[in-house]
Amino acid sequence: AAGEGNDASFLLDADDGDDKDDVLKRAFVGVEPVAFPNEELGRVSDADALACFRRLSKLRRIDALCPDEYLFEALSVLPRDVKDEVLGGSAVMAVREGSKGSTVHYSSSSLVVPAAKLVTIDSKPVNPTGAGNAYSAAFSALLGTGSDIKEAACLATGVGAVVCEWEGLPPWTEEVIGRVREAAAEVRDKLKHV
Repeated sequence: AAGEGNDASFLLDADDGDDKDDVLKRAFVGVEPVAFPNEELGRVSDADALACFRRLSKLRRIDALCPDEYLFEALSVLPRDVKDEVLGGSAVMAVREGSKGSTVHYSSSSLVVPAAKLVTIDSKPVNPTGAGNAYSAAFSALLGTGSDIKEAACLATGVGAVVCEWEGLPPWTEEVIGRVREAAAEVRDKLKHV
């Protein structure tokens, strides 16, 4: 049931019915794995990275993976064939890098996506809490509904920037959505000059 931690259970390996396969044929699976950096180490511990990897390996399919830079670094030490087994060789990986933007890895290419300038009094975040989550959700949703990788990354960056500009979650009014579009256009323009 939703809210009880089982709402995505159909994605896990199980032998309790073919109806789950039908759902997966229609679903787009975006995952934001989370492992917090160990304060003493200044990075995600090997044990936490391995635990996260084991959980990811239980998923039947991943279309988009959106780790932060700390978890990506910790997972990157795994052998390539092991990572390919989890990702199936087809997933898009958007590595969230906070105020630096993101790097999207797909096929054999990478796209470095710059951050959008914040529209705040001092151009600094009012509250960055949730910006990475918002980026991951927007990126996955956009890819899942047919946007190309570049457009998904630009709009997701705009969503993340707007979340940083508010004390809490922004009210998703036409004005705020216009600000997302403005931030995405800025990122698109920056990408043209790279």
